[in-house]
Amino acid sequence: MANSLRLRNTPLHGAANSGNLAVLQQLLQRDPDQDLEVRGKGGWTPLHVAVYKGHLPIVTALLKAGALVHSEMLYTACEYGYAVVARTLVLAGATPDFRDAKGRSPFDLPGATEFVRELRELSLLDESESERV
Repeated sequence: MANSLRLRNTPLHGAANSGNLAVLQQLLQRDPDQDLEVRGKGGWTPLHVAVYKGHLPIVTALLKAGALVHSEMLYTACEYGYAVVARTLVLAGATPDFRDAKGRSPFDLPGATEFVRELRELSLLDESESERV
């Protein structure tokens, strides 16, 4: 049976995609109780879109507004080499539990090298966890 649920991007998705912090803040102020976990096209939340684009100010604003961190978001940040975004996600509670189809964690990705170094500097990762990177 086909899934009849059609996913649509919201204005929050649009602001996250474009990196327009002013618009995002207006949307959040206009409706502070809106669903930040709404899934748009591709099944992503506005926070995941912001992570994918590397828009740190948007990531920070959405986290401050109460958006939830999902494990695949850390993978996305590492995949694209967004070390500062990855660190922000870890500080918000992200863990490297997500594995891709090849069994790789965020720490296994080439873009994670700088991120792992930053985690060590922040004492958020011990040497045994990061030896394979």
